[in-house]
Amino acid sequence: MGTNRRFNVLMGLGLAFMAVGVGCCIYIHGGSQAKAHRQDRLASAIRPNASLGIRTDFGSIAVTGMDTNECRVTAEVTAHAPTEEEAQQILDKVKVVLEPAAEGLMLRVDKPSLGGNRSVGVSFTVTVPRHTALDCHTSFGSIRVQDIASAVTAHTSFASVTADRVSGPLRLTTSHGGIRGDQISSDGIVAESSFGSIELTFAPNENNTPDHGSLDLRTSYGSITCHQVAHGQVYARTSFGSIHMYCLSSAPSDMQLDAATSHGHITCQIPSGYAGQVDLDTSFGKIHTERPILVQGKLGQDHLSGTMGEGKGRLSLKTEFGNITLR
Repeated sequence: MGTNRRFNVLMGLGLAFMAVGVGCCIYIHGGSQAKAHRQDRLASAIRPNASLGIRTDFGSIAVTGMDTNECRVTAEVTAHAPTEEEAQQILDKVKVVLEPAAEGLMLRVDKPSLGGNRSVGVSFTVTVPRHTALDCHTSFGSIRVQDIASAVTAHTSFASVTADRVSGPLRLTTSHGGIRGDQISSDGIVAESSFGSIELTFAPNENNTPDHGSLDLRTSYGSITCHQVAHGQVYARTSFGSIHMYCLSSAPSDMQLDAATSHGHITCQIPSGYAGQVDLDTSFGKIHTERPILVQGKLGQDHLSGTMGEGKGRLSLKTEFGNITLR
């Protein structure tokens, strides 16, 4: 099977899995479905700099940081069953729980055991104090976090993950979905997907030091794009997708940047004062550079190794099927 065909087949399977999870419910057997729905509202005081854990199997999670001293939750609870009566019976047994935990609060769902063609989905919309640490987990549903100034962990399997205006350490993971972030000022970020692209835009500010931080970005089938990068260590890996890294001119001159893909182009705009090793390599493509490099060894269209100034920086850009552009 050719490379493009294999890629299309795998992407198709990934999209099929995602389609199964639409509506945050899975139907194992055929037949008509009835639905019962309710909305729960919960609230609890939460101490400063505490944490909130959120757990749901089938449902989305949206969390916003605010100037408040409370955790407020709106839960959309839905039950599906062959009849309206049974759906309502299942719904009545579902309990949304917001309870104290070791480091703060835990938001979770208690639900009955279900047979085939029966399901429960619970989606959460939550507001918390801005300095609340978050640990969010769902399987079939998107996660969105915004305006949080503390550590965030967000994991889903068949949907997207989004983080906007977050300044604490970030760990964002999904299996089949994209990862997005805007105005991020975190100094430590891990973002991992299997079938999905990663796109992050950073907004460094005087209150943190991203130049001493790190980025660890990995996907298998998707592109990786980062804007306004100022971190000192950057690691980016994909198999089927391009990589685009645009660093601030004020980023560390000794930046360690390692980016590699198998099938895709690489574009990298490095800091204006970058100084250190440069290693550019492609198997089936060309190398274009707008920066002067003192070449070491043999110079070719598909490989370039050398130095830029005198420094401890390290730049490694590698692809097999694609071009490399250095700016």
